Amino acid sequence: MIKKEFPFFIILLFFIFLSSKALFHHGFFRTIDDVTTVRIIHMAKELQRNEIIDNFPVRIASDLSNNYGYPIYLFYAPLTYYIGALLMIVLKISHITATKWVYVFPLIFGPLLFYWATRQKLSIFPAIIATCLYTFFPYRGWDTYIRGGVGEAWAMAFIPAMIGGIFSMEKNKNNLGGLIFTSFLFLSVISHHLAGLQAILLVIIYGFIFHLKNKKFWKYFFLGIGLSSFYWLPIIFYLKIVRVTYIDVNAGNIIKHLLPLSDLIRINYQDYDKKFSTIFFYLQLTGIIFFTLKLIFKKNKQINLNKKWIFFWGISGLILYLLLSSSFGLFWSLTLPVSGLLQFPWRLLILLSFIIPFFTGLTINYLNNHLIKLGFSLLIVIISLSFLPIFKPKEYSFFYEYKAEGPCATTTWENEYLPIWVKECPKEKPKQDIEINPKTDFRIIKNSSIDLNVIYKSRKPAELIVYRYYFPGWKIIIDKKNYPIDYQFSKTGIFKTQIPASQNEVRIFYTKTKIMWLADILTIFFLIIFLYNFSINLLKVIRKNNHSNDKKYLREIKNPKTHNKLK
Repeated sequence: MIKKEFPFFIILLFFIFLSSKALFHHGFFRTIDDVTTVRIIHMAKELQRNEIIDNFPVRIASDLSNNYGYPIYLFYAPLTYYIGALLMIVLKISHITATKWVYVFPLIFGPLLFYWATRQKLSIFPAIIATCLYTFFPYRGWDTYIRGGVGEAWAMAFIPAMIGGIFSMEKNKNNLGGLIFTSFLFLSVISHHLAGLQAILLVIIYGFIFHLKNKKFWKYFFLGIGLSSFYWLPIIFYLKIVRVTYIDVNAGNIIKHLLPLSDLIRINYQDYDKKFSTIFFYLQLTGIIFFTLKLIFKKNKQINLNKKWIFFWGISGLILYLLLSSSFGLFWSLTLPVSGLLQFPWRLLILLSFIIPFFTGLTINYLNNHLIKLGFSLLIVIISLSFLPIFKPKEYSFFYEYKAEGPCATTTWENEYLPIWVKECPKEKPKQDIEINPKTDFRIIKNSSIDLNVIYKSRKPAELIVYRYYFPGWKIIIDKKNYPIDYQFSKTGIFKTQIPASQNEVRIFYTKTKIMWLADILTIFFLIIFLYNFSINLLKVIRKNNHSNDKKYLREIKNPKTHNKLK
């Protein structure tokens, strides 16, 4: 089997090389969302602060937003930044090199995972043609080289493997496919929250249609959701206390990003440098027409057994593609409270990056005429390679210093995800971390940005001001007593408390809240369940292999030629 697939694997590696070679070019490049490097740098700082109990999983970047603290990792998918930071720490490489590896990962491993997923349903030749289309799917190149949406790029690499796990579960009726499904659902969610949300909705719809009463399917689905509890549960709980500008802006403007239907169906030979191509519409439509005719003039029952499943992928891909059109403006208008979360309608290309290539491969798989199959496949390869120009940056730069920009010195839309009580962002770093009024002698004996120990001496009660944005989790402890915090007194959202007279040591620190502890404990609980299922499945595989080896040995012993040799 391996020998049979090896030549096609070499072809796949060549496709991967063409799509990712630009990242091995000397120098780096700027992108629209030019923030990945900054987030990796600050994640590395947090991982090296030795504040594992209080800020791991990392939720606050204490040096961002001019050292006032920024809860970016609580709200924005952190996986890529963990990986980049660990590469910096473990391999002792620069932030630029780490960022380039984070960028190149989905371009290399995405096609490999997609090929494995399609092989669960397709034969070798259709699978490699479909993988070619996936490898050069324009949104993947645009997201990496133009926009810099590395979290989405990772999610687009993991979603095929997630669906492949479902296919494996359906094909082999074992738990291994379920564990793969769980793993990559989890990775998709923590790679990018909006991509993960789309993946979850796709799985739920697929499950209701094909696995409504399949307890195993839903078991592995909820196991994946449970593993990612540490991420999504605090988001849901705290989203109401932070500014989420993109919901207000894009809920109103998402309609403006819809395209005229003519732009989605009129073949344009300049499509090679865009997020998508109008040819995708015709690929989906061709497949649907082909399978419809196949049903009408069917000669066997196999297609009849799979018709619902086949048309699910064909029709769902066509609908998602047409949702990019202004003709579906009414749908977006009616669903804006939910669909507005996507920010832009073209985020649907995240799912389409799997569905369109897979359904195209499915069409090739069912073509009976070898000449037509070869011709259609050659056309798909030519179309795929026409998108190659988007898999490179507009220009290389030797600018290697990146920093948080904008008035709030964040890495999102200015004050995005800052607490709603931050009315104004300080434009520079604070001159001091704390202040005591009236002026009092004090000495900071520890300062790790999210954990400060201060010794002060005051003859009368005083006011202690901490120059950090208040966010749930900050505490002030004096003599083992938790002091009340006021964070409404200043437009900048910093916090203060009243401290007693005398000589005391004050501890000002950020720690996990109850909901964060609950989320982390849930993740650990589901991780134990996952590892238990994994170990049970591993033991079954080992026993099965040992049993097969024993049978093989007995057959050799009984073989007269082998018996004579042993004598």
